[in-house]
Amino acid sequence: MIEPKAGDDDPSNSTAIIGFMKVPNRQEIGRSVFKGTQTLRLFMHPGGKYLAAQNTYIYKKQQKTSVELFDLTKDQTVPH
Repeated sequence: MIEPKAGDDDPSNSTAIIGFMKVPNRQEIGRSVFKGTQTLRLFMHPGGKYLAAQNTYIYKKQQKTSVELFDLTKDQTVPH
């Protein structure tokens, strides 16, 4: 879970980034950026093939939540 920095009163300035890399050569194959993040939680599927990102953010003074699913079985591309 990623929380905004202490003293950061404006949550619209918070940005969370998820980076994807190949193992073992540590080559970055992509990243996903979440702007205005209040909290970001990651959940792995028990089989290890999917990753879910639950993003909580503020939009028009209301708290909203979005879920993004990543398919980790694809090669050479940012999973989506």
